[in-house]
Amino acid sequence: MKKISFILLSAIALLFSACTESKFEMHQTNFYPQRPGGMTFYADQTYDSIKVFSYDPWTAEISAENPWFTFTPTSGDARPGTSALTRLDISMPQNTTGKNYTGRIIVKTYDNNTIAMPIYQCSWLNIMFPTPQITGEKYEDQTVRYALDLKASEKLATISFHTYQDNATLTIDSDWITADKSTFAKGQNHVNLQVVPNDNSTARKATLTLTSGKISTPIYITQDAKKEDK
Repeated sequence: MKKISFILLSAIALLFSACTESKFEMHQTNFYPQRPGGMTFYADQTYDSIKVFSYDPWTAEISAENPWFTFTPTSGDARPGTSALTRLDISMPQNTTGKNYTGRIIVKTYDNNTIAMPIYQCSWLNIMFPTPQITGEKYEDQTVRYALDLKASEKLATISFHTYQDNATLTIDSDWITADKSTFAKGQNHVNLQVVPNDNSTARKATLTLTSGKISTPIYITQDAKKEDK
């Protein structure tokens, strides 16, 4: 009798435990780090990565018109009761089209739940200063202009940018501006510009052209005319 009671109690305990585990088991999937604004690539950029954190098996696919990027792996797994952190390696060609691209990585997981990471690629280089002037409402149609205004008496200026290809170059079409460097390794770069003060009564213009990989983006410089003495 005692043996039967013990077996019955054990069965009830196991049933209760299974119900409890089922009720409170963890189901969570998200991108890490979380990027509410999505991931932005620049025209000369061909690689980046993001991670998927999940307690469940998952699969991933691309949502984009004429898919312009790829990623691996496209699935992941986690043992019951554990979590897994999986890196997605995202690749794409340099954007030489002059148009911006958009797309999403869709991750499908437990009970048909989905999460999405927006992916963008600009048609321009990542110039941080001067500040980009972006026009256009729809992202795919947006254009950018980089412009720097100088006073007639200015002798120094700076620009900064991040390139994703080695051997980037900076060229200048006027002799009243010179740069302390003209070739750059990939990464963040700051360039000092030496400027000849403008002694003329008219403003003057110059164009700096940054080229990284297959992409060139201009920076337009305007220097004020010298003020006439009163």
